[in-house]
Formats: sequence, C-alpha cells, structure tokens
Amino acid sequence: MYYYIFEPPQGPKEYERTAQIKDFLSQLGIAGEMAAPQPGRTAEDLVNVAVSKRYSTVVTVGGMDLINRVARALLPYDAVLGIIPLNDDPDIANLVGTSDWKTAAEQLKRRRWQHTQLGMMNGSICFLTPASITVPSGSEFHVSANTFEFSSKGPASIRIAPLRHNESPEAGLVLDISQQQKAKTSLFKMFSSKEPAPQESHFVVSTLSLTTTQSCPVVVAGETLTGTPVSCATESKGIRLIIGKGSAG
Repeated sequence: MYYYIFEPPQGPKEYERTAQIKDFLSQLGIAGEMAAPQPGRTAEDLVNVAVSKRYSTVVTVGGMDLINRVARALLPYDAVLGIIPLNDDPDIANLVGTSDWKTAAEQLKRRRWQHTQLGMMNGSICFLTPASITVPSGSEFHVSANTFEFSSKGPASIRIAPLRHNESPEAGLVLDISQQQKAKTSLFKMFSSKEPAPQESHFVVSTLSLTTTQSCPVVVAGETLTGTPVSCATESKGIRLIIGKGSAG
C-alpha cells in the first residue's frame, strides 16, 4: 500500500510533470492515496497520517527538501521510503540509482529496499542528503574527527554526507573539503589567466566536529538547519529506502 506526498508544483512544467506521474502510477497499478503539504498541514503531518492508516510505503514526489523532511519524520517507524524526483538531481540519483521519474516509479513496484543511514548534527538534526558549509576567505576552520584533526583557512567548501554501503559496510560519514589554492609566485599571476586547481580532500570518518572563527550556515537541500560549530555522526536506526540497480546504496 502506497501513500504519496507530492511537492506542490511550481509553474506549468511541474504541474504537467505531476499529472504525468499520477497517470503513470495508475498505469503501473500502484496509485495509492495522494496528498500534498499545505498551510496547516506539513509533510511531517502527512507522514503521521500515512502511518496511522497503516500504509507500508510512503513515497515523496519532489525535491531534496521534501525528501529530507519525510525521511526525518519516518525515522521512528518501519514504513519504507520511496522517492520520485520531479527534476534531475545527482544526490537523488546517488540515493536511489536514478533521477528519471519514470524509472524511479517503476522501482516502486519492485519495492527493493535497503537500510540507509542518516547523518545527525548536534545530536538531534537528521539529514539524508549531503550537508554543505561554505567557509569564507579570512575565516579559519578546524575539523576534529575520530581519527585525525585538521586546520586550515577559507575559502573552502565542505561537504558532509552519510556513508553509503558500497563505500564501507560500517556506518559513518564522508567528508569532502575543497580549497582554492593560492598562486605561489607573482610570475604565475602575470603569465597565466587560469586560477590554480582547487585542492580536494576526501575522508571517511565515524564522527567529526567542525568549528570556524566566523559562524557559517550548515545547509541541507537549500535549507539552513544549523550553523557552526557543528558535530556530526550517524543516526543509529536508519530508514528503509527503495533503491534501483544503479544506486550507491
């Protein structure tokens, strides 16, 4: 039994796409009950409705903000999470193996699911897709993980994501740090119009904390969930997520 939570469409293209998805779900024979958040009825409220009606699968149809909200709300329950993206998104493709809505809908019918970890910030804020922090120029940052410590200066882009099972059988986090390198000599600046390639660092850790001399927002799916300093780990229970063959899960 499927309960669908649709993101309210924005503009004619999304209205058309939403109608196509509903029609295709009917063709597949998995239409189920459909709802959308609205003033006074949040995505979290709709998850509670789905659980109270004993739906075994809750499907988000939309973007990463809605997906994260529904995933957080499903944590206390055993219902399976399905995802149909309204638009192409590499983070969605990484999660479920595709960002094509038709392929994602077909995966729902097969209902192949896998336990998937969520990250946790400051012991209470869960996130399914990567968290990003932009450290501005002139600000220092310090990363303290379970296996190392690292300090540097901005500008830097920092990405924190729950570890997927193809990377390690253990729960954990992926930490990516991208820093723009400075030209070493004035001659480089004089004779080259290119900026030096950014320095990329990749780590797999169990826990980490990040501090910055200037407070920086921590953003997930375009929403600021907290600010630095921030500590991160993984949520112990995880969720059941419907995936396809190309999924990183």
